[in-house]
Amino acid sequence: SIKAAILSKLAAAGDLSAVKKWLKAEPIPTRYPTSPFGWVEYNGGARKPAAGSKEVFDDFFVVLVVKSADPDNNEDTAMALAKAAEAALEADPQLNSTTFDSYVSNREKQKVFASDYDIVAIRLTVHTWRFSA
Repeated sequence: SIKAAILSKLAAAGDLSAVKKWLKAEPIPTRYPTSPFGWVEYNGGARKPAAGSKEVFDDFFVVLVVKSADPDNNEDTAMALAKAAEAALEADPQLNSTTFDSYVSNREKQKVFASDYDIVAIRLTVHTWRFSA
């Protein structure tokens, strides 16, 4: 599947070796794994009918989370991981032959402050394009 191919690319990327765990869905906040961690989730997409085949556009979210008591460096760490994730995905836009093409179409940052730590999450949107019979 495309999701499995994205997870495989991210888990194999040497520049992402600091990511302690990759998940298939967003965890419950009280059960966050050790930081940094990430997940990949399907976000839907469009189907475009054509003669003999259909174009299928699917979007996936790649989320990287850094949680620590060091708010000065959390955002920099999260951004570096996001850039490494982009590079890993751009190295194989066909994602192990599961798509015709893919690219990172959007980036978003969210920051949450808690009493003794800070959480930064970067969400990349990976847009994929394939044909279906």
